[in-house]
Amino acid sequence: MIIRAAIPSDGPAIQRLLEQLGYPDLSLEDTLRNLGNHQQADYHVLVGEMEGHVAAFIALHCFHLMHWKEKMGRISAFCVEEGFRSKGLGRQVLHAGEEWFRARGCAKIEVTSNARRIRAHQFYLNLGYIEDSRRFVKYLKPPHA
Repeated sequence: MIIRAAIPSDGPAIQRLLEQLGYPDLSLEDTLRNLGNHQQADYHVLVGEMEGHVAAFIALHCFHLMHWKEKMGRISAFCVEEGFRSKGLGRQVLHAGEEWFRARGCAKIEVTSNARRIRAHQFYLNLGYIEDSRRFVKYLKPPHA
């Protein structure tokens, strides 16, 4: 397995993984634009390749909070392709993301996960994550618009 920084040619694979994650409305153009946005400081996207195939990705962002001394890391998207799940790839990609956060001085990592993703919740709990808050959202525009 290879874990590396995402490049524009990974766009179609990331778009496919975003569809599996539940975001089918993102075009390749949208995905490439978002991938480009993640080239800014404090953003990063990693991919996991198995057998020459991009089978996972993780989108990372670190930032300061008003009420926290150190930086916080946020996993804004993370998906392992269905056929590659439960083979250790997700664990390795997540670990690489955690190392990226650690190298930038983050003291805490947060990840959100849809309530229906029970297996994902167990994955995070098994790797030392805890459930410690609730998330509330208000859409100012219709989602996926």
